[in-house]
Amino acid sequence: MDRSTSLCCVLPSLAGGGAERACINLCNALTAAGWQVTIVTVHGGGQLADLVSPDIEHRDLGARRVASSAMRMVRMLRQLNADVILSTPAHLNMLLLICMRWLKSARLLVREANTPSATLPLQPSARLFRRGYAKLYPRAYRVICPAERVAAELRDLGIPGELVKVLPNPVDVGAVREGVTVVNRTPGDGVRLVAAGRLTAQKGFDALLRIMTALPETTHLELFGEGPERARLQALLDSLGLRARVRLRGFAADWWSWVAGADAFVLSSRWEGMPNVVLESLACGTPVVALRGAGGVAELGVRSPGALVLVDDDEQLARHLASLVGAPVEAARASQLAEEYESHSVARQFSEIALAGTISQGAGPGVSAASK
Repeated sequence: MDRSTSLCCVLPSLAGGGAERACINLCNALTAAGWQVTIVTVHGGGQLADLVSPDIEHRDLGARRVASSAMRMVRMLRQLNADVILSTPAHLNMLLLICMRWLKSARLLVREANTPSATLPLQPSARLFRRGYAKLYPRAYRVICPAERVAAELRDLGIPGELVKVLPNPVDVGAVREGVTVVNRTPGDGVRLVAAGRLTAQKGFDALLRIMTALPETTHLELFGEGPERARLQALLDSLGLRARVRLRGFAADWWSWVAGADAFVLSSRWEGMPNVVLESLACGTPVVALRGAGGVAELGVRSPGALVLVDDDEQLARHLASLVGAPVEAARASQLAEEYESHSVARQFSEIALAGTISQGAGPGVSAASK
């Protein structure tokens, strides 16, 4: 007898992070498509909890660290007995792959969010992590990632190519556009820019602030996000004399309204996988200016021609931003996001990857009883 397919999505927490947000969006889309979804977190909630569909069960292990959660994790996953397990990021993926001998009935898909070439040097035990990619990741049923550039690096680390699948980050375009209840824009003449992301060195906001000093004094920047670099960025902003032109807005529920009212969204990241903020800005219809080397963003440019301008370095970024002309925006522009990134499309793609050969012939996603 067929039944709903069950998924357990394992995350460190529901705190802010692009990888967690992408997984939550995917879980919401799968739930809407008929899957039975449970999210398991290692340690508590976070500001992303409000994004989780009320139809999704959330269970927390109450562990302090991923490394100390193994036994509780195994007990929880055995209890849930899901058809499919999805996890991210790398250190959690590797823990689950070690534990797979006790979870033989499930298919484990691990998600790699960023380019390993950028993240490996930041690990205190980079050699051990590199070995984990080569020895543990091949145990996964599939390794999914948001861009071909990430996939290529995973293959270079020794993961068999047939296991690596590119799955776009899902965007609920309807929800994004419904979130633009008004169009917000700092009054006055000049260009209005928006940037967003976790306040860390990865995002390159320090470089963006320095670029702002070279732009016309009428140019304003709204910067959304929180993180460990906030105090340093505030001090830099003050030392550069940008207090009147740049605002650090933290997390804000209405940030899409500011994106919709901007002349451009700026991606200054030093590395990425596939940034959700760029996808959501395109869903708002706002042009994006991005550094070409930031992960898979160059691939997105092929799929959204004309909506995304790619530059090679900070100098080119400064020149392009200086060339923009400010123009008041009365309402959100038409979405520029390719359909393959829309949540319903990504949910369908995930189903094809996760359940190849086991999808029921009946309506909706299903797993035959024999597949258990």
